[in-house]
Amino acid sequence: MWDSLFKVKTDDAQACGLKAESVVRPLVVLIGEIAIEADMTTTVELETVKLIVTGVAGDEIHVAASPLSDVVVFKAGIEDTPVDATNQFNHIIDADGTRKYAVAFTDTGSYTIKVTVTGPAEIGGIPNPRIGDYDTVDITVSEKGVMFDLPSAIVIGEKLDIKGIANTGTYVDVFVNDALYAKLYDLPLEADGTFSKEVITTDVGMTVPGLVTLKAWLDCAKRPDEEPPTRSADGSAAILVLKTHLDATISNTTVAPGDSFEVFGNASSDYVEIVLISPDGGNGTGMDGLYGITIYTVPTYCNSTNYYNYYKKLKVDSDADNGNYTIIVLNPGRDNTYGDSEYTYIDNILDLDGDGPEPGVTDVSNRSQKQIAAIISDIIFATSSDDFMWIGNIVVA
Repeated sequence: MWDSLFKVKTDDAQACGLKAESVVRPLVVLIGEIAIEADMTTTVELETVKLIVTGVAGDEIHVAASPLSDVVVFKAGIEDTPVDATNQFNHIIDADGTRKYAVAFTDTGSYTIKVTVTGPAEIGGIPNPRIGDYDTVDITVSEKGVMFDLPSAIVIGEKLDIKGIANTGTYVDVFVNDALYAKLYDLPLEADGTFSKEVITTDVGMTVPGLVTLKAWLDCAKRPDEEPPTRSADGSAAILVLKTHLDATISNTTVAPGDSFEVFGNASSDYVEIVLISPDGGNGTGMDGLYGITIYTVPTYCNSTNYYNYYKKLKVDSDADNGNYTIIVLNPGRDNTYGDSEYTYIDNILDLDGDGPEPGVTDVSNRSQKQIAAIISDIIFATSSDDFMWIGNIVVA
């Protein structure tokens, strides 16, 4: 850039003897610049990013990743992108000094897009001093993804809210065991990327017990009953389909003090509670060597190698009472509360040590084994309850 002065005056020979001239004006001469920017500098795989290149009309330019990469794909024919563009191209700045191009990325990482002035060689017979001028823009590419928000298990015939969130896209197709059902076709994404669809399990192929895999593809061209895309899914999750809301298995019928046994099974809840009641009831010494009632909270999970979704190994304290223990496994239902109470854990309802229960809490410290089992049963099977209970026995001897 430099400053100068100029004025305009007539040529006597060409103006019939008229003599006139303007006042002196300042003149600022600018050197043309090349610049590139992107409409977004963070994106996900395969999403189109718009590039805006500004320069001097007639500039010959070269656009490419720096360093050159096959991961960078310019979208031929989109905006001003030349139809022969691949991972680089040559072009000319338009009369308005601006060009717009489209680019996408096939893998994650950080990429630099560079635009370089390559011509013309001369301007008005003077060598072009701007050849080699360049500008760059950096773009970070993350993995395209869908994250499901599902329960660990569901019972055949129940309603299931298939929901989640995506970091890009317009809609999502959810395949169940590689099958696309009409109810899960082209689920729209909200402005925040979330999606949700309530279905009946039997309407989307969840008709037999076992582990079911859900896979999601964003903006794919598949239709119901077609094979899934060959590329990797944008997200996946598993859910265990159960016959019933709760079942349990005890590994032993008899266990010695100091030894261990296992309780495992399936539950359509986020967790189960295993309640062990001493043969001497609330006055006894339970399996953990403390109160007559021992309670364990066990989370459920999706397990692709076993047929159960909860498991607990229990050790019998050497001081535990001998005799026949009642084992109760509880499922707090969909509302995650027991009975008509607001409590999510059974020990909030039962006072185990008799130190003075709060209002609404039942003192079981002096109750018999049979009475305690009946109290729990009444809670679980209250009129408004959606809870489930399984009862078994084990002998400590």
